Amino acid sequence: MTDSCRDSEKLFSKAMDFFREEKLREAADLYRELITSDPDNRLFKLMLGWTILLDDRPEESLPIFESLASKYPKWKRASLGLFHSLWDTEQEVAALEEMKRFLVIKPDSREYPTLRRELLAELDEKLG
Repeated sequence: MTDSCRDSEKLFSKAMDFFREEKLREAADLYRELITSDPDNRLFKLMLGWTILLDDRPEESLPIFESLASKYPKWKRASLGLFHSLWDTEQEVAALEEMKRFLVIKPDSREYPTLRRELLAELDEKLG
């Protein structure tokens, strides 16, 4: 294993520690650093997107997830990140279209049917 790989593993481990500790800005900084050293690593980009989204900055996570979902259309985690980023930026129709797009490709997805039920229950509650 090269020194570069070991350094990336340590940096990723530290970023994950920050993520778990909800030190999201610190985690995002480390994921950005990792992406600079390995720009094709989709996991680093995914974790950056989720970190930013969970830090309540969906407008910043949106382009990350759009890019990932476009490049990896069958990757559930990218699709879910895109869905949530769209929903949280009040683009509900686009979010539901992403859900529908993904379910056509991967109809066995467990997360989206659960999410759909939760959304319908929330809407039903709001409508009274």
